[in-house]
Amino acid sequence: ETLRVRAMDAFERGKIEDAIVEYDKALAAACSDDKFLRATLLADRAGCFRRAYKLDMALDYLESSFQIARKYARARFRRGAVVLEMGRPKEAISAFEALYRVDRAWPALIDWLLRSHAAQKRNESSTLGSESSDEEHPVDSANDPDTTTHSDGAHKQPSFASQLASET
Repeated sequence: ETLRVRAMDAFERGKIEDAIVEYDKALAAACSDDKFLRATLLADRAGCFRRAYKLDMALDYLESSFQIARKYARARFRRGAVVLEMGRPKEAISAFEALYRVDRAWPALIDWLLRSHAAQKRNESSTLGSESSDEEHPVDSANDPDTTTHSDGAHKQPSFASQLASET
């Protein structure tokens, strides 16, 4: 548990590589009988990879978390956010709807569903005739629990999901 606290602290401070190392240590030390702890650590590690824009790796760790605890709400949220950032809004809609079935009180869930539906509509309209640009648009991600401002006040490149929020 102490290793998890260290990992969470590193994540909150924006030291993603340090957080990943601490989550590795916590996973190695975790009792194999404590399935929820292992699922939590895997989902938290996925959050690190999401923050580092290594979305494929984040998705792999989330899938591992699901194999252990199918109804873990934070893993479901993170999966929705990751696939939305990967440009797969239809999967994001499914993930956020699955989260709704597990936890109807999840903070700002309706906002994430709206972003996903808006992205899906944009995808549909761009394939129906208008040429879409590959350029991403900046947005506010204030409701994203995985996004923080660095201590120097600098922001990393906004995620695809956060970019969609400003357009809706």
